[in-house]
Amino acid sequence: LKALYLAGTFLTEDRTPYSDIDLFGIVTPEFDINLEEERINDSFKEQQDTLCSGYETRFRAIGLDELEGGKPRGIIASFVGLENLVRQMPYWQHLWGEKIDFSKYPIEAATPKQTAEKQIGVIRKSVRDIRLKREKFPIQDFTKSILNLVRAQAEEELGFEYHPSYKRLEVHIEDPEHIVHE
Repeated sequence: LKALYLAGTFLTEDRTPYSDIDLFGIVTPEFDINLEEERINDSFKEQQDTLCSGYETRFRAIGLDELEGGKPRGIIASFVGLENLVRQMPYWQHLWGEKIDFSKYPIEAATPKQTAEKQIGVIRKSVRDIRLKREKFPIQDFTKSILNLVRAQAEEELGFEYHPSYKRLEVHIEDPEHIVHE
């Protein structure tokens, strides 16, 4: 483990008493992402009340080799795509270890159109998995995918300047009938 970051709604005005804690670890190529993520997340789940003050906590690893353009090894690089995280990284809070200069890595941020295409794919996969009763991600991630799709639309069509807060997105979209207000 080279560095540990806090991310997600826990750091924004979107935070609620029900928010989860998203931790991102930047790891060496030798780190077994799938094995260690599962082990760490099982430990967080078992000790949620004592270790995490009752908050659901998830750890996701990103390999330095993935940041350098190598083959995706973990859920984040494979499922979400690092190009979709690049714009979030400046908003992450450094907690421990080496402070990583993400700008030195060759990952280009996805355009709003690319983000929209990725989110539509994620939503379709989630719907298929729900229908087949093999959903891997909590339903809250499905909701986040929809909001990320709305954010991409707002950037492309309404001049929204990227920010990870959903409340800022809601304020930017004035149409009271838009799904973001639900």
